[in-house]
Amino acid sequence: MRKLFLMLSLSCFFQLTFTGGSAPAEEFSLVRARPALQTTVLRGYTRARRQQHLVAEESGRCLEVNADVGDLIPAAGSYATLDTTFLDLELQANQAACERLANQMAYWQRELQRFRSLSGGQAVAEARVQEYEQQFDQARLGLAELKVKAEILQERRRRCRIMAPPGWRLIERRLEPGEWLVPGQIVGLAGDYRGLVVPFSLTMEQFRRLEQELAAGTLSLSTGGDNPVAIPARLFRVSPAFSASTRKIEIELEVSEGLEDRRGGIVLELLLTLPEAGGVVEVPAGALFERYGATWLVRDDGVEVRVIKVGVGLDGYVQIVGERLKAGELFRYIAPSLSSSVKE
Repeated sequence: MRKLFLMLSLSCFFQLTFTGGSAPAEEFSLVRARPALQTTVLRGYTRARRQQHLVAEESGRCLEVNADVGDLIPAAGSYATLDTTFLDLELQANQAACERLANQMAYWQRELQRFRSLSGGQAVAEARVQEYEQQFDQARLGLAELKVKAEILQERRRRCRIMAPPGWRLIERRLEPGEWLVPGQIVGLAGDYRGLVVPFSLTMEQFRRLEQELAAGTLSLSTGGDNPVAIPARLFRVSPAFSASTRKIEIELEVSEGLEDRRGGIVLELLLTLPEAGGVVEVPAGALFERYGATWLVRDDGVEVRVIKVGVGLDGYVQIVGERLKAGELFRYIAPSLSSSVKE
């Protein structure tokens, strides 16, 4: 009798061990494993959308500077003004020379008309007419040349005003009244803070995810902190190059609204949610059961799969890994009160 009891006990033990047993005999629904997602937070600092050096195009002494660091460039766009005394004198001399040649042209034109009427076809008189025609043409060409020089002087005079884009803000001021400037000298730096850009370095997977959010119209940046605020953003610039050192793609996102303070140095966060590496998936906690110190899942066809818990997801889901475990597979969801259905 004792031998019979021992044989029955061993038979039950080997049956449980080698067949792996079976899941609790309860009603179940089906649940689909979903990929475990990981949110990566990238931080960047705002900067001006565009920057431009302010450069002197003419030499001269600075008379006045119309903006200081942080000031808004006025609507006229004038940043500084140079002394134009010598250019004004050259313009006056040019004007006098133009009047002189205009007077000569009038004289030669009268003489030309008079000799033409008196020549009567004589050879000597005809030669004098041709001489007067030559003098008249030379005066006309000289007057045209002086007018071109006058336009050049006027343009140089206009360039004695160092201009900056209206509506931009002055970042650097490298000029004071009374200083002597030479052509090509940098006298300031202005930036367009009506729009702010934030640079980021992304991997190819992160960049693809960013493109998906752009296509869906959901791309935004966050102010972070305890009370984060979503700031709408758009893709401003993408570098076609690939950094061999960082193995990332350089991009810039533009923020045009949502920030009260438009300045550089504001920290904004880019949140990108991607599937975790390593084949991690999520299933409801009710789909798992413990046996022999291990965690198990049951596929929809009844095959048991041993898994390892690696984390806790949202909505009562558990993150797991296992051999040949893929997102999208169906597993039994152990819940006595549920009827057979698929739980997404």
